[in-house]
Amino acid sequence: ADCAVAIGGGSTTGLGKAIALDSGLPILAIPTTYAGSEMTPIYGLTEAGLKKTGKDPRVLPRTVIYDPELSRSLPVGLSVTSCINAIAHAAEGLYARDGNPVMDLMAEEGIAAIARALPTIRRSPE
Repeated sequence: ADCAVAIGGGSTTGLGKAIALDSGLPILAIPTTYAGSEMTPIYGLTEAGLKKTGKDPRVLPRTVIYDPELSRSLPVGLSVTSCINAIAHAAEGLYARDGNPVMDLMAEEGIAAIARALPTIRRSPE
């Protein structure tokens, strides 16, 4: 079956979403950073220097494969930046219009898990 495969960070997932929006192809996402874009139906497109965001169920990846080994070789600075980005996305979920108690709990637990992991990532990147 045809699909768009996005292997990489948030920008790669964003490109996959743009392809899916235009073509209708389902997305198989294999993230290598902690952005979280692979779990949302939100996309961003830049045209004439202006970024537009939207929400469309067609851009929500149908399958996401997480392989922790893919993030082990990230430079420490990129890992830390990516973790902070993931915390920001989780915090956004706490005030989302379509939020619910289960999503709030997941966001809170995610923020706590990343906060616990950051010192270890900084000390031992591998």
